[in-house]
Amino acid sequence: MCEVRPQVRTVAAALFATVMLVAFGPLSAEQEQEAEPEVEIRTHSRPGLEVVYASPVTEAMARRVADRVELARERTLAFLRQSGEYPDDRADVPIRVLLDPDATAPSQMRSTIFIPQDRVLAFFDEDIEGTVSLAITHEVVHVLAVSAYRRTRGRFFDDGLAVFLQSELDELPAYPNFHRGLHLQTAKAAAERGGLLPLEDTDSTRRNPPTREDLRLAYLQEGSFTQYLIERFGLDAYLRIYYGESPEDVVGSSLLELDGEWRALIGALQVTGSPDAAA
Repeated sequence: MCEVRPQVRTVAAALFATVMLVAFGPLSAEQEQEAEPEVEIRTHSRPGLEVVYASPVTEAMARRVADRVELARERTLAFLRQSGEYPDDRADVPIRVLLDPDATAPSQMRSTIFIPQDRVLAFFDEDIEGTVSLAITHEVVHVLAVSAYRRTRGRFFDDGLAVFLQSELDELPAYPNFHRGLHLQTAKAAAERGGLLPLEDTDSTRRNPPTREDLRLAYLQEGSFTQYLIERFGLDAYLRIYYGESPEDVVGSSLLELDGEWRALIGALQVTGSPDAAA
C-alpha cells in the first residue's frame, strides 16, 4: 500500500517528523514552525512493516526495499530460532524504514531503521546494481536482538552479532568485511594499524573513531569475536552471554580470558599488507 502525505517542511525534516510522530507523538509548536518547502512524503505499508520515502525514490524502489527488509527479518529469525535461548520477544515488532536524504550511513533507533537515500538510489542504479549494500540485515538484527548490555555497557555485543549475521545471511558484500572472512580481515586490518584495539575500546572507537581505519577495525573485531564465540561454544552458549549471563557461568572463562584466546587466533593469522587486499 502506498500513501501520499504532503508536508510543509524540508525533505529531511519531513521524513524525520513522520517517524517521530508515530514513535513519540505530535511535534511541538516550535518544531512545527521550522517549515519551508512543500514535499510529498510517501509510505509503502504492509503488515509489520512501513517504508517512508520521498522523491526521487520511487514506489517500486520502496517496495523492493521492503522486500529486502522482510527477507532479512525471515533469515535473521531463522538463524536465531535455532537456539532455545533466543527469547523471541521482538520477532513481531513492527519495523519502520526511513529512506533519509541526510543520512550518510545506515543506522537504527528502537524499531526504526534509517537508510541513506543516496545509497538506495545507487543500489537500484542499473549501471552499478549489485555493488552497493544497504546493510539491511545489520540493522534488522539490531531491531530483533537487543543484548542485555546495550543500555549499560554499549553495543559491543549488538554490533558484533549484527556484523556477523550481515556477513552470513546477506548475499551482497557489505562493510566492514565485504564477504571476506571476518577473522582474516580483522588480522589484516590489525596488522596495518599496528595492533588490535583493546576489547573495552571498540564501542567508544565506533562512536568517536580517530580514523576510518580504526572505525573499520572496531566493527571487524566485534564481528570476529562474535564468530569465534559461536563457533567455539555454540549458539546457545553465545546467546546466554548475549542476554546477560556471565561468561564464567556459561563457558567457564571470563570475558578477558576469552578475549585473550581470540587474540591468539587473530595473531596467528596476521599478515602484512592492505586489509583491502584479496583474501
